[in-house]
Amino acid sequence: MKLLQPIEQFLALSPIKCTEISLKLNQLSTNKTNLKGLARKFKECQDIKVLNLSLPSTQINEEDTFLLASGISTLQNLISLEISIQFNKIGSQGVFLLSTAFTNFQNLNKLNIFLHQNEIGDSGVIGLSTGLRYCTNLKKLTLGLSQNSIGNKGVPHLFQSLSQCFSLQNVGLYLNSNNIEDEGLCNLQNLSSCQQLKQLILFLDNNQIGLQKDDATNLVQAIAKIQSLQQLNLSIAQNKVGPKMTQQLSAAVRMNQNINSLELNLNDNLIGDEGIEAMACEMAKWENIQNLELLLNFNWLRNKSVSCLSKSLGKQEKLENLLISLQDNYIEDESLQETGIEFNKLQNLKCLNLMLNNSQKGLCDLIDQISQNGNIQKLILSSSSGMFEDRGLNDIGKEIKKCKNLQYLTIQLTSDEITDQGVKNLLKQISECERLNDLSIQIISDLIEGKQLRQLSNYITNLKNLRCLDFSVVSNNFDDQSCYQLINDFKKINSLILLQYSF
Repeated sequence: MKLLQPIEQFLALSPIKCTEISLKLNQLSTNKTNLKGLARKFKECQDIKVLNLSLPSTQINEEDTFLLASGISTLQNLISLEISIQFNKIGSQGVFLLSTAFTNFQNLNKLNIFLHQNEIGDSGVIGLSTGLRYCTNLKKLTLGLSQNSIGNKGVPHLFQSLSQCFSLQNVGLYLNSNNIEDEGLCNLQNLSSCQQLKQLILFLDNNQIGLQKDDATNLVQAIAKIQSLQQLNLSIAQNKVGPKMTQQLSAAVRMNQNINSLELNLNDNLIGDEGIEAMACEMAKWENIQNLELLLNFNWLRNKSVSCLSKSLGKQEKLENLLISLQDNYIEDESLQETGIEFNKLQNLKCLNLMLNNSQKGLCDLIDQISQNGNIQKLILSSSSGMFEDRGLNDIGKEIKKCKNLQYLTIQLTSDEITDQGVKNLLKQISECERLNDLSIQIISDLIEGKQLRQLSNYITNLKNLRCLDFSVVSNNFDDQSCYQLINDFKKINSLILLQYSF
């Protein structure tokens, strides 16, 4: 049985047998009377196995956290617990009091705790770690600890405690916007004792990684040593990552050949061409990557390094899904044709997601090459360069329709030179993609008025296999009557199962 209702109604119920409960408290309902009542009620509901508690921005304090913990600690049959207390001020003592409840959770196998922006500091992380070590049967853990003034002293205790949870299979640690350096990751490699650990999500955006001599020895050693890993999602955007550290990270992936799914966010660092060329040398030796997401925005990249990167990507024979984002660099259009040639070599590639800032000519050259890869079924193109006009959209559409096996297509463009005619040009060409069953068009341009878009439904009707349509236009000049007519026309397309639109 699942119960989802306001806390006042829950407290008013007579004792019931319930296995799953979700409660969301707001600032008014989070008072000491209700929290004491909640603790008493939990003692009456010993059959609860799944509990979700949400208390964001409720201004709870240390004493309130103690009341909450005293109630939760009685639920010894819990197998899944989620607590959301983000955007409060429970502090380090509050986290410690909360963690005392974990000493009774030997049966718990899933735990999600969201403590973003709570001023817990290093001492709070140490207190949390003390409780976590009792959760010896945990399989899945998610900790949200962003914006908490955490430094190098607290995080090692966290990793040490987790290394004693030998049943862990999936771990997600969100440590964005703290003060963590590579020194603080010294015990991360101890997670190698969790021999069932398959997935690690580690978000360290906006910290101090790479601040000391562009070195990431502890992080690199951990990636190389946790040999059970199959999926790694590492986000270290907005740090001080330079060429040396980029090479180290790529080498760590090479040394851990069990990783087959990699998401690496290096946006807004100091990598430069030297770093990408070093990454490319190591990447060429990767052997088992099937899914790759590589975010390299704001890194001072130019044509030469992108060419090296493309050649290494072209050697990833097992690659099935690729996302690459190179926005806000200094990459010229002529380099994209070579990139397309390399992507054409990936005969197992099924999904390609490209986020660029190049002009229509660059995209046309790129798509012309990848269209020769008959295995691509899903294509996502995104550009906010502003360098698109009506004729260019027609050319892009012509290249896209060469992708004969395309089933899923998403196009996201921003340009103040696109008019109604450009949107029509694009849709007219895409309407010849016979196998398409999912189409998403998102265009931002104030020159789009909508008055000439009535024919769009006719083009879309030609897509006999289309089941899902998402059509979004952001324009300050879109005509209301045209919007109404276009929506009605879309609703008359019989093949659609899902229709989404935004104007």
